[in-house]
Amino acid sequence: MGSTSTAIICVGLTALIIGGGFVGFYFLTYNSLVTSRWDIDLKLNNVYTQYQRKYDLIPQLTEIVTSYTDQMTEWITNITALRTDWLSEIADGGVSGPANASDTLDQYFTLFIATAESYPGVEFDSLWLNLMNEITGTENRITNAKLDYNAAINTYNIMTSTIPGVWIAPSLGFLPGMFTSWDLPTS
Repeated sequence: MGSTSTAIICVGLTALIIGGGFVGFYFLTYNSLVTSRWDIDLKLNNVYTQYQRKYDLIPQLTEIVTSYTDQMTEWITNITALRTDWLSEIADGGVSGPANASDTLDQYFTLFIATAESYPGVEFDSLWLNLMNEITGTENRITNAKLDYNAAINTYNIMTSTIPGVWIAPSLGFLPGMFTSWDLPTS
């Protein structure tokens, strides 16, 4: 075997190793992009789960308020309608609908608390207070879920905008994601 055939074998092995490295690098980048995109979907579903948790508490709160006073009839009607609107927004899809419905619901909670303070003779039991604490805690969970969603978008965007993702992502249909402000105006 001559030095020429040894050189050809060395060049061939080197090309095979480098080519295999590029293929492996390509697959690792692709898998990272797919994982990141699935993480975004998970984070968005977590936001909706927290909204669902908040709205699942509404029937219990409505029952307690109804048992204490008839003066809250309009409030109960409005909050029930808001819950129905929220369910419609979820069915329609999108991001801003549930957030807008949640903001309107928060306005009614403020009205309700002000009304309760105006009638100090009406005593609410610990169940009502516990439900209000649950709703407040759920608001905190919603905020954290929104932050997690935008963080996932940020991570994904970094992956698609830096080397090697910037070379590979567009050819595979991985386009940068859009951040969501969550506080979009209703009109």
